[in-house]
Amino acid sequence: KLLTDQDMQDDIFTPFGPTVEPYLTEQCMIPKEPFEMARTAWGDRIDIMIGGTSEEGLLLLQKIKLHPELLSHPHLFLGNVPPNLKISMEKRIEFAAKLKQRYYPDSSPSMENNLGYVHMMSDRVFWHGLHRTILARGARSRARTFVYRICLDSEFYNHYRIMMIDPKLRGTAHADELSYLFSNFTQQVPGKETFEYRGLQTLVDVFTAFVINGD
Repeated sequence: KLLTDQDMQDDIFTPFGPTVEPYLTEQCMIPKEPFEMARTAWGDRIDIMIGGTSEEGLLLLQKIKLHPELLSHPHLFLGNVPPNLKISMEKRIEFAAKLKQRYYPDSSPSMENNLGYVHMMSDRVFWHGLHRTILARGARSRARTFVYRICLDSEFYNHYRIMMIDPKLRGTAHADELSYLFSNFTQQVPGKETFEYRGLQTLVDVFTAFVINGD
């Protein structure tokens, strides 16, 4: 076990990730904290398209199935206040109460009542970082930023959710959009009369238009 109980509580779901390299050489890729590197990133000079799915947080249910006690942990909401904020514990507790009110205003999280958790993890693990990136580019970049949010809740075509998370769940999970953009091992093509096919056409049109025309 490489992850500690505290890591699990902090939603660190992999022991691997970018590491600041201690020696500055020609081959060095991460000489300082990514937050600092982003302020002078060459990517700010080019147009980008960035986005995600509506229920990215479904991915985190895999962890909850293994550790359901995390949903009743007293620090569930406190642990989702960004750890890098330089604020007092009293302020953190205040923010944690606001998170509870936002995602579970009239109930408590549980395996049967996990939708609030899914939305909180979608925001905390994925959309919060996307939002900060979009705002940062708007403040310091003259290049354009195109943002997409994909919500295609299919019973049969959201392959990542069905095969990797839970076939009984609904929503558009992390990586579900790949089935609409690329062919895969299922060799499955939805019928032209379905909303899945219309979603496929729309996504391919959006991405190819960006590649060809830059908008």
